[in-house]
Amino acid sequence: MPVITVNLPGRFGNQCMAYLHARTYAAKHGFDFQCDPWIGHAVFDLNDEPRTVHELPTRTELTVNPGEGDICFSTYAQSQAAMLYPKSLAQDWLRLGEVAKMLAANMLPKDDNIVCHQRRDDYFPLGYPVVSKNSYMTAYHRFGFSPGKIDFIGDENPWGGVDRRHANVKFLPDFLRLMHAPVLFRANSSFSWLAALLGNGRVFSPVVDGLGAGEHHVDFVEGNWPRFCSLDFVTDLHLPA
Repeated sequence: MPVITVNLPGRFGNQCMAYLHARTYAAKHGFDFQCDPWIGHAVFDLNDEPRTVHELPTRTELTVNPGEGDICFSTYAQSQAAMLYPKSLAQDWLRLGEVAKMLAANMLPKDDNIVCHQRRDDYFPLGYPVVSKNSYMTAYHRFGFSPGKIDFIGDENPWGGVDRRHANVKFLPDFLRLMHAPVLFRANSSFSWLAALLGNGRVFSPVVDGLGAGEHHVDFVEGNWPRFCSLDFVTDLHLPA
């Protein structure tokens, strides 16, 4: 049986996107899927076959030959060509594990606040566009939301008052808050893109196409599809039905 393995790049959101693409590709073609231990095993209820094959040619979603097996995907999987999985399949595979469900039960407030995710501190030195706080507020009013409480979550405002004893998943409270938001204004970030994918709330996303470094006032659109940045390997992302 041909094998598909995957190299998982970057941090949590990026790794999940690469994982979803590789696992879906393997399932689509009836291949075995093998995966090294990764942070997803601490967050989700996964039971992947351990990786035993390490010397395989690497491919991306753009260089793989149709139906090719015995390969290792090494890609961020953030182009339209990588969108092999519908939302329902992603939610089925990335079901929360026991630690995540415990935290969700203990820390999620009983409110209907709008949640906004910002990426700032790490984006400035990387030269990525930063969405201004005023952009979120302008979009909030433009889409007709009534005055109410808005929670901003991000590098400067991590979700507080929760159990962070699980150091290897210290990002998890923020992720759960985004994922369970009834309305989420996401950042130009794979972290909140993933939270929107696994959640069932209404989602609005910033349009940063063509923008470079620095803080920008941008428009928002409804949906979870706009690209995160203008890097060549990133495109708009429309999931199959």
